[in-house]
Formats: sequence, C-alpha cells, structure tokens
Amino acid sequence: FIGNNLTSAMPALTIGQEQRQHAIGYLTGQVVYATGGEALGTVTVYDRKGQAVRTVRKGLGGHIEDVSTEYTFTGAVDSTEVRVGVGYGGDFTAKTGYTYRYGKKTKMSLSVSHGGTAQSRDTEYSYDAIGRLSTKGRQTIRNSKSYCSYTYDVHGWLKSVSSGGFREDLYYADGLDSACHNGNISTVRWKARNDSEYKGYNLRYDGCNRLYLALFGTGDNLTGNRNYFNEQAEYDCNGNIKRLRRCGLQDAMHGGFGLVDDLRMTYEGNQLASVFDNVWRLPYAGATDFDGVAGQEYPLTYNDAGSLTSDASRRIARIDYDCLNNPVRIQFTDGNVTKYVYSATGEKLRVVYQTAVPNITVAIGSARELMPSEILFTDSTDYLLGGALTLRNGRIDKYQFDEGYCQATQYNATQDNFTFLYYDKDHLGNVRQVTKASNSTGTVVQTMNYYPFGAQFCDGSAATSDFQQYKYNGKELDKMHGLNTYDYGARQYNPVTARWDRIDPLAEKYYSVSPYVYCLNNPIRLIDPDGRKIFLVGTHDEQMRTLGYMQKLTNDNLLLNRKTGEVTIGGRRWDNRDKKLDVGTSLLRDVIGHKRTTGIQIGSESDRNRYHSYFPKDASNGKGTDGYINLNPSSSLDLKVQDSNTEKTVVETIPMEIVVGHELIHAYSAMNGNAPKDGEESSYIYRDVDGKLYETQEETSELETVGIIGNEKYTENKLRKEHGLNKRVVY
Repeated sequence: FIGNNLTSAMPALTIGQEQRQHAIGYLTGQVVYATGGEALGTVTVYDRKGQAVRTVRKGLGGHIEDVSTEYTFTGAVDSTEVRVGVGYGGDFTAKTGYTYRYGKKTKMSLSVSHGGTAQSRDTEYSYDAIGRLSTKGRQTIRNSKSYCSYTYDVHGWLKSVSSGGFREDLYYADGLDSACHNGNISTVRWKARNDSEYKGYNLRYDGCNRLYLALFGTGDNLTGNRNYFNEQAEYDCNGNIKRLRRCGLQDAMHGGFGLVDDLRMTYEGNQLASVFDNVWRLPYAGATDFDGVAGQEYPLTYNDAGSLTSDASRRIARIDYDCLNNPVRIQFTDGNVTKYVYSATGEKLRVVYQTAVPNITVAIGSARELMPSEILFTDSTDYLLGGALTLRNGRIDKYQFDEGYCQATQYNATQDNFTFLYYDKDHLGNVRQVTKASNSTGTVVQTMNYYPFGAQFCDGSAATSDFQQYKYNGKELDKMHGLNTYDYGARQYNPVTARWDRIDPLAEKYYSVSPYVYCLNNPIRLIDPDGRKIFLVGTHDEQMRTLGYMQKLTNDNLLLNRKTGEVTIGGRRWDNRDKKLDVGTSLLRDVIGHKRTTGIQIGSESDRNRYHSYFPKDASNGKGTDGYINLNPSSSLDLKVQDSNTEKTVVETIPMEIVVGHELIHAYSAMNGNAPKDGEESSYIYRDVDGKLYETQEETSELETVGIIGNEKYTENKLRKEHGLNKRVVY
C-alpha cells in the first residue's frame, strides 16, 4: 500500500481542516507471505517530516512487533521503544535512548525487560579531532565501564583496536615481514585478555591481490611458534581455490602441530565438483578441519540455478530451495532434517531442527520425511525484529544490540531475567571475545581465533567456544547436524572450503571472478558486500539523512535496508512526479546497478566531501574499483557560478544533494575504470566575479566531473540544470 492510495480514499477536505500529505509516496502498509503460506502484515506511520514514528508488524505465528521512534529537532533518532508479544507472559520490551553532541552520538542507553525488573546499561562514545570514533565506554556494573579504543594512521586506515582486554594491531607498509603499499594488510597480530603473548599472521598476496599465504607466529614480532596455524591457497584463473592447506594441533594429548588439512578441489566450470583430503580427520573434540577420510573423494552436486544440492563430506543428502533460492529443507544422510521458513522478501523467520533416532540411512539425492516415532527431539529458533530477537523453543533466547546482546534466563513460567554481554570485535567485525558485564572489567566467557578464511583454529578450543554462535563477520554459525556454515542472509558460507553454497546474485556483472569465491580471495581486508552496489554506513539517522540527499536527485523511490545499509530502487517516487530528473535518475540507476560497490558515510565536521577509491590504479586503467564517499553535511561550500540572467559570475552555496551527486559521478567513473589518473591536471579559462578572464589549472577529474571540460555522460552542471541552478564555472 502506498500512502497516496490511503489518503485519496479519505473524505473531501473542509475549510480549516489540515491536509496530511506527509505519507504520500511512502510505504504505509505491506502484506507478504512466508514459506507455507502464512500472511505477514506491516503498517508504518509517519510524522509531518516523513519520518517513520511507528511500525507494527504481525510476524510468524502471530507475534506482534511494535516499534516506536522519536526524533530530535534535527532528525536524529532520540529514542526507540520495542514491544514484542512473545507468546507467554507480557510483552518483551527494549527501550533505547541516544544523546548527541555536535551531531555525533555520545551515549546510548538500553533497557530490556520481560515481566520482571528492567535491566539497563549505557555505552558512551568519544571522537578524535577529525571526528573518528576513538573510544567507547561500555557499562559493566554500576559506575564502572570497560573501554574500547581505536587508532588510525595518516591515511585514515585503522591501526589498532583495543576492546575489553582484546587488542589487535594492523600493519600496511610497515609490516613485520613484508610491506603492502596498496592498502592490503601485511601483518595482523592480536592478543586476547587471557593470552600471555601476541598471535598473528604475516600475509602474502599475488598480483591479483589474492591472499595465498598466511604465516602464523607468536610474540611481539611473531617469531615464536612459527607455522603452527598457517593457511595457504592456490588458485585457478577464475579465483577458485585448487588447493587449500592448513596447519593446526594434530595431537591434543602430546601437543604436536602440523598439517591438518590438505584439500585438493576439482571443478566443473566454477562449481566445486569434489574435495579430496590428503590428511586424516583430527581425532579430538572441537576439531574444525575437513570432516573426511584421507584419500577419499567427496562429491558435491548443484541444481540448475547453481545452488548446492548435496555434499557428501558433510553428509548432506539433499537440499531443497524455494522459488527465491532460499533453502527450505536440508536432508542429512543419517536422517536428521533442518527446515527453514523465509518470507517473500528473503528474511529468515524460523529454523526447525529434527534429530532422528539412530540407524537411519538416507541416500545422496534422496529425502525422507520422518515419522513421529523416528524423531528423537525437535528444536526451533524464531527470528523476530529482523533477527535482533531470537526465541529458542518458544522462549526468549537473546536480544542483539550494537555492542553485544542480552542473554535471557528463565525466572518463572512468564518472566525472564537478562544478562548483558559485550562483543569484542576485530577490524572485520569478527567476534574475538565475549565479555560478561559482571564486574568492573567484565568477565571473558568466550574467546575465538580464526584462520584468514574464517575457520576456527584447529586447537580444540572450538569445543568450548559454543557459548554463543555469532562469530566470523558477526554472522551466525549453524553447526547443527554438521552443517557448519555461516548465514549471511542471501547465501551460506563454508569456511572450511572457503566457498559459498549459491551463486552471487549479481554474478553476471562480476564476470572476471568465480561467483562462489569469498571476498575476492582477500578475506583479511574485505568482507562480503552481499551484492550491495550502494550501501550507507553509520547510525540510522545518518543513513536516512544521506538517503534524503540522494532521493532529491532521482524520480525513482529509493529504499534503505536498515539492517544491511543497502540502497535499492522501488518504483517511481510520487512526490517527485512533477520534476524531470532524468540525469540524476539515470546516474543513481547506473551506480546502484553496477557490478562495483560504493559506500557512503557521514564524516566529521572537519572532513571534506570526497570520493575515495580502494584501488586508485584500477580507477583509471579500465578495470574499475570499489570505493566510498565521505560526506560532511555541516560544511557550507561557496562556489562561483554564472548567473543565468546576467551571465555574470556570482557566488552561491552548493546544495548538499548536488554535493552527493558530484561525488557519485566520481564514483561512477572509478567503478568503470575511466577516471583520470590521480594528480593529472588540466588548464581552463574562467571569468571571475570582477569580470576579468583568468587561466588556472585544477585536477582533471574535478573539471570533468563539474563539466567545465570534456563531454562526460554525467556532470555536476547537468544535475544543476535539471534542478534549476546556475552553471558552475570555477572549481
């Protein structure tokens, strides 16, 4: 339902009656269906500024999710209140309040309850002189905080993370073993609170920026215990891993280290056809190596959509998918079954695990529906509030928030108590420690170490690391029945073979790389963008401000995925229907639909509005590159334009939406690889405000982007023309 349809059905206005137009063009109601046909409804209410102030949703099984939001005068989120009917007792309630200073969030207060006394904790934020996050203070007990700190180098790249006793250091051109001058990380080292010395990797890359060798060591210079947890990969021309070797703990009793995986992978096209391991399966509990017999080949099969349908090594007999390519049922060869429920929008709503009695065998490619007498037990997980709230077997399990989660424990049949736990994450968002807010510094209850491609260390620690399952990249690890994959939403990732289970939805635009490889085989630097072409970074308020600037450029309706930050196009924009925004509409479509990715973030008050490419050489050599835009909405940029009436040069302030358009044009050029080289300059002549002609030089990329020289498809002056603004004549 669109707001215009709702308002048009209202009675005619009378004198003195206010016409309410703030919902026109916004999604006010929606009904989608879930696997099995259950209807799920959502209604959204907006205030006079078009800000969503209340959203009520009927979830799976009749759970009602009610989210109310209040805003500050400037449009920042002041507070949110979440109420969820969980099916027993009263509503689960979570209240979050925010405090700001100079446009930056300085404090977040969270309170949760379900029938009992509310439990609350505060988190405070501080920033450096140029607006970058420098410290976070997370309340553990009353009047005590555990602090996280961040440092950066002269490029603005993250250099260190210190959080709850966990510390990570990153090296680029100053690596302990070798140097990387292109932004790749040459050395990474870390130390958890309970570690006596640093652990880390010296990293080596090939000419395609693919990680091919990670050399493990311990100590300040990583010279001790060398090679204990190495990881090494060999690639084919499409980036598929042909051979993957890992070292780890071979003998849990005597402490011997050596090769624990030596995987030989064969392919049919880009699909993994079989895996052959030269090393025996590790015999101890918590081993995370390839689960197979040495010398035996394990085949895999796929359907016509390129999705995995069986995997002999993990004893997966058959996987069935819905029409949107989401898995609905996984059959294991021992009779165990996992069932999924998704909405028509692709959101995972429920997982049901059926554990079969012993002595059941299911052939590869077959499926078997278990009789009630053959089911040993059934477990279920429900995902509410977009996954923020989970129910285990019908009771509240945990509530996720920005800094960690609240773990529920049953108080009585209708009430739950909550304990706050914080995530200590590294530069990729990998959860490295979980700290319980139980004393002044917090108690470490879980510690995790990862190989570069995401598998947990083969050292037996995985046997005790199941305290909670949100781990690599902050994603949920599903180990039930031996599945052992991370759920990224659109696809599931197997860290042992470093492969996705399904094709990248935008595979045809990434023709130069296999659609099954993870993060362009550079997992220390990159995380998977989930096919996002434009994604917005920052708080929800910052994301919505940026989306508002972009929306003014286009006739299309831009939609924001609040969970991922992805921007997509959802039909025509109603309130822009009388404006002809052909250039901006085409620009946004080209950038959103591009094979490359552009991030947009709001920086500090001292930052420049600027596009940054991740690989500057690729921005101009025809290859193309991803990048990000840094915005400073508080800046007031005066520039020289030609008055359309007098043709004289005058000074005026550039609107923020034109600034965004200007930087998106830079991004589009870099994505296509046809941007001028860094440092290249061109001359031009302009008439100044005094009426005299002057000749000067500026960066060629800026002059082409404005439209002062060249004849590019998109220019700032073309955007200005369709917005009725004067032509810019000086950069």
